[in-house]
Amino acid sequence: MLDKELYRLKDIAYIFKGYSTTKLKGNIENAINNRDKSNSNFDDFLNKEEVKILGWKQIKEYVKNHKVDDNCNVIEISRKYNKNINYMQKGDIIFPIFSPKDKLDIVYVDEDPEERYIYNETVLIVRVTDTNIDSKYIYIMCKKAKSIQDIFLQIKPENKIANLRFTKEQLALIRIAKLTDKERKRIIKEYDKLQLAEENFSKKINQLQAQILDQT
Repeated sequence: MLDKELYRLKDIAYIFKGYSTTKLKGNIENAINNRDKSNSNFDDFLNKEEVKILGWKQIKEYVKNHKVDDNCNVIEISRKYNKNINYMQKGDIIFPIFSPKDKLDIVYVDEDPEERYIYNETVLIVRVTDTNIDSKYIYIMCKKAKSIQDIFLQIKPENKIANLRFTKEQLALIRIAKLTDKERKRIIKEYDKLQLAEENFSKKINQLQAQILDQT
């Protein structure tokens, strides 16, 4: 009965870790070195482009403002190597590998970036592959999934580790309620309404603070 009522992330999503800059550079160099230099497409393979590598701070900045600091790390990637890279895309659900024990902080990419971004090795990404399920529903439910809370409870009070470390294996087993399409859409609509109300409230507080400062 349980299996019929719950999804496991591993059955509906691709879960992967961000890139190590050092390893990525090495893989690209090996790919170039192992290419047949007599091949007519070799020069085209060497054609490079710069790609920004985002850590947790830059990812949160993008999700909030849809842009990142121009000073973030970049790497040159062969245009012909692009097909092997998992770039940031709309619908990605991003977990920091190390998360404070008292707070689960995950983010959702709500639109496709205008630039090419890749994730660094400090994050895990859940990319929903089941086309019948809206990734935003999975994101909302991940934030409150009982299986996520169970991971937190596994850490004993006497444990002095400041952060909880997530693994791909743990994320793969997160359980999400199976609901009808109508119910999933209702949850997304309610979530968006609550988010908008929270944003409007924050704006009003900021405006009030600014007015008080102007009068002092």
